[in-house]
Amino acid sequence: MIREKNYIVNEGDVCITVVGANIGDIGIVPKELHLANLTENANKLPIQDQTRLNGVYLCFAVQMDFIQRQINQKTMAVGVPKLALFRIQQLELLVPPIKLQNKFEEIVSQLKLISSKSLSLNNYSSTLFSSLTQKAFAGEL
Repeated sequence: MIREKNYIVNEGDVCITVVGANIGDIGIVPKELHLANLTENANKLPIQDQTRLNGVYLCFAVQMDFIQRQINQKTMAVGVPKLALFRIQQLELLVPPIKLQNKFEEIVSQLKLISSKSLSLNNYSSTLFSSLTQKAFAGEL
């Protein structure tokens, strides 16, 4: 099997959907998908200058309505909608200074951690509630 480097993703790569109903969906490759293969429905968005553009910021910026409208305008659809890579490069992206982008990434990371902890606490609370409910119905309280 020939593996072309453009279709092999690494942890931290930014990828975007370029074909079909989900055009413009974007995300960062997680650790568990390191060295996975992309289909032709998605493209990697290589960041040429990481001192100018942060991948986490890029993902959130592309999800903004302003950018999604541009993507919809640049999508070609004869049968199946498709977004060419050169059209992605034409998007008018708001690029704040890298220090602000990095601060944004820190905040996103903290929010993910808080969300994860909150979900764990919620699951724990649900387990406790279920346990109490079972004991109450069994007459053990």
